Amino acid sequence: FFLFQGVVVKVYNRGQGAILKDAGGKRGRVSSTLVTCKYVAMAAAPHLTARMAEPLGGAQHMYFVQVGLGILMVGSLLATPRPPDQIAAATTPPLAKVGGAKGGEGAAAVGYGAVLRDPDSRRDLAAAASMCSLVSMLRGAYNVLLPVSLLALGLPPSAASLSMSMTYGVAAVFPLLVGRWLDAAGRRPCAVASMVCFAVGHGGLGLASLLGPSDARLAAVVAASALALGLADSLSAPLGYTLKGDAAASEERRCLDQGWAAGDVKARVARFMATLDVALDFVGIFYPIALGLVATKVSVVAASFLFAGVACAGFGGVLSSSALSV
Repeated sequence: FFLFQGVVVKVYNRGQGAILKDAGGKRGRVSSTLVTCKYVAMAAAPHLTARMAEPLGGAQHMYFVQVGLGILMVGSLLATPRPPDQIAAATTPPLAKVGGAKGGEGAAAVGYGAVLRDPDSRRDLAAAASMCSLVSMLRGAYNVLLPVSLLALGLPPSAASLSMSMTYGVAAVFPLLVGRWLDAAGRRPCAVASMVCFAVGHGGLGLASLLGPSDARLAAVVAASALALGLADSLSAPLGYTLKGDAAASEERRCLDQGWAAGDVKARVARFMATLDVALDFVGIFYPIALGLVATKVSVVAASFLFAGVACAGFGGVLSSSALSV
């Protein structure tokens, strides 16, 4: 069942990448709309599942709801009409080159090896993977450290829940504005602002843990950290999706400039995106292990300051990364 879930998530990610690749100058606004829809669904899902669990005979039967939603998603993808140019591209015979294909001939020209051998593709993969991984690590870390830090301080669950609600509330409010900013001002200003907010938020969690539950300043520090992390989430969620779309569009443009046929371009971009997903998944597997080891073997304070340091160190990458040049 979990294998099925993983396949569904990857299909969703690939479809999302295709949508953003074709969004052009509106890529930031499209990604922010997708993020907002995701947050709305995440906010509504716990209430809906709680109401549905008992009529269905138990929470274990919610898996059947997930299967039904997966089937509905597949049906909607199959039923969505495509423009004539996309239909023509889909029916173009594969490996029918208009011009020479870089990286080799035949199937090798659009294979994973060709993607990794091509210096331009490698450069874009490295730039997009590094920035998306940085954003993903900082977002994932606060989802763990925020509740753990608050509970470790001995705060009641109600206070911890209120802080998390503040964070997720801010995260859900601003993505649409951030999307417009991404398209108007470019990727780099948004990335710089998100690093500032992540550094303040994670550093604030570490400081709150040092203050202790009896300190009068604790409430203000926790509130400031929660708000900073929520704003960082608002800034970074559309940014990560947009950077993946930028990288895919750059790969597609290079292939088209060399005169590749539509079928070849489609296959090459699909393998490029799959390689990027693998790199991000690799980071997504190992950074939670590192986070857990630091939090349990050292302290939650050390883990909070560690990721505040990661955000500060990220400034160098943000200022120099070619992935943010759009």
